[in-house]
Amino acid sequence: MSGSTGLDQVTYGVELEFLLAEAVRIKMTDDGEWVIRDPHPNDPRWLSAKIPEWEEQYLQERINNGRDPADMENPNGTFVDDQGINEFGLKLNPYARTKLTRVLRDGGLVVIKWPNIEINYSDYDYGKAVINDFSESENSDDEREDFLSNGELLYGFRSSYAYNPALTLNVNIEAALMKWQADYENYHTTNHLKIYRTRSEDIGFILDRCTMDGWEGRTERKFQHIQLLLKTRLEQRRTREKQNREDQRNQQVDPLHVPVPGLSNQYKAWTVTYDPSVDGNGMNASRYTNVDSVDPFNEYYWYGAEVVSPVLPLGDMRAEEQIITACRTLRDVFRIHKPMEVSTGFHVHLGHTRGWTLFQAKRFATLWYLTERTILTLHRRDRGNDEKWCAKMGSGSRLWRALYSSVQAERRSCADAINATNPPQEKLAYERQLEEVVPIDVVSFEQKAFLYYVWQYTTITDLNRGLGENNYCRPGVRWRIRGDQSSLDPPAWGTRPQPGTIEIRIMQGTLDADHINNWVKLLGRVVDVTRNLSNQDFRLRLAQFLGDPTREELLKILEVPDDVHRYWLARKRRDAQNEWWEYPDKDVVDWQQPFMINGHRATHDSSYD
Repeated sequence: MSGSTGLDQVTYGVELEFLLAEAVRIKMTDDGEWVIRDPHPNDPRWLSAKIPEWEEQYLQERINNGRDPADMENPNGTFVDDQGINEFGLKLNPYARTKLTRVLRDGGLVVIKWPNIEINYSDYDYGKAVINDFSESENSDDEREDFLSNGELLYGFRSSYAYNPALTLNVNIEAALMKWQADYENYHTTNHLKIYRTRSEDIGFILDRCTMDGWEGRTERKFQHIQLLLKTRLEQRRTREKQNREDQRNQQVDPLHVPVPGLSNQYKAWTVTYDPSVDGNGMNASRYTNVDSVDPFNEYYWYGAEVVSPVLPLGDMRAEEQIITACRTLRDVFRIHKPMEVSTGFHVHLGHTRGWTLFQAKRFATLWYLTERTILTLHRRDRGNDEKWCAKMGSGSRLWRALYSSVQAERRSCADAINATNPPQEKLAYERQLEEVVPIDVVSFEQKAFLYYVWQYTTITDLNRGLGENNYCRPGVRWRIRGDQSSLDPPAWGTRPQPGTIEIRIMQGTLDADHINNWVKLLGRVVDVTRNLSNQDFRLRLAQFLGDPTREELLKILEVPDDVHRYWLARKRRDAQNEWWEYPDKDVVDWQQPFMINGHRATHDSSYD
């Protein structure tokens, strides 16, 4: 990733993680009948009708093969899938991707499908998102393909083949198949019909309108075999047209995306993917109130979704509107679990069209390290306590573990995060840079030592390694930049290119667009302070904060807009002690309404907007 676009634009991308209820799990009555009991029958939002049908077929096959239903039954009466990878399970992820993609496209966003082996194994084989799941989509979706299937428009189709006795039967059959298919395609062209909008049942109707005259040896059984061959060819033709159409859609580019150097097409539009870590693990009955099930979470099939934005211009209202559209569209159509104390997070990627220099990256690390504990209190308590998926820089990074871990094995495995090999003059120069930006007289000994080694890194790649992932955790700040003095430097031979962003992972998962946009605005101020303040001003603001390390002072030194300031300090979003962000259910979900309410604002109640 090298070069520059010439633009001077801060960029960001968001990853929306959430759990979507795909379908109700089926149960079996004492009489052996399969039943579907929706735990929330008054919620009109979408649930799949297909998945319970597939599940019933799958379970019935296992019972027919000798499995006792009681051996597969969960305590809540649903059934456990203990057979590993199977045909039923393989359908669920591509099915959900298709549904989510369609809904977001209908909402007005530019959405592409990007190949993902965790969603569909065939994506890997073909190197693109295949549409072999289309035939398994909801009937309602198939019928609304482009808002209209061909249906009745095919009533005028006829095709006849005259049997030629001078030719063999097999040659006649092949000639008939070719003529029928050619007439079928010409009829679509002449009448301006798209082949991808002809459904399977429409093809079944077409078969009876393809005739063969003059075949003296014809039997009904033989002709049905020929019809089956024709049906296969027409469905294959339609599948190719659908795939071509999807391939074209997947080349779309969101006109608002920022063309940063080396940008993959994946980040030029919205995408829907699957995150296996978003699984609701830990959401047992104790995490709910008003329960009527011993295992409420497993009353549904859930899809661990991750919807990823294109690279957007920070500060552009149109980008904020796209976030609003995504959140509103998803919540209005789907049943999406309210924010949870486990499983889901919200990630922001911060970038710039001119990349990150080593000096800017060090200033960002310095500001974040010294304000980190206060920044974390803007979010839920569990985010501040998470030492696995969003660990603190000051207690989880490789450098911190090398310096301060009480576990000798950790110190040893992370020891290479300490750069003690710089020549004396270079060490001194970096130490002077540190003293120019940090009020050394007001930081603790531990903070000073940590920052000393941060400023001794000679390349961005070294900083990435020292502050990045390790064998013990994934930090809340993930350094997705590499290079020598600039993140735009070409990647070293044999290394994979990085996105060129600093990823912030510390906020809980949500589809509250107000919450998201206010967090992005705050992070935008962090980027601005890091990149644009003089060393003197930067140092003065750090000293000001360290003298009063509160949320109020943090927002003041960042100079966030007044509305953002009010949003983050509003008591209605804080716990009783005003220590952490807290939802009105106090982080125990009401099972009578476990889903985010419609709209794009507060997820629980409009009074918290």
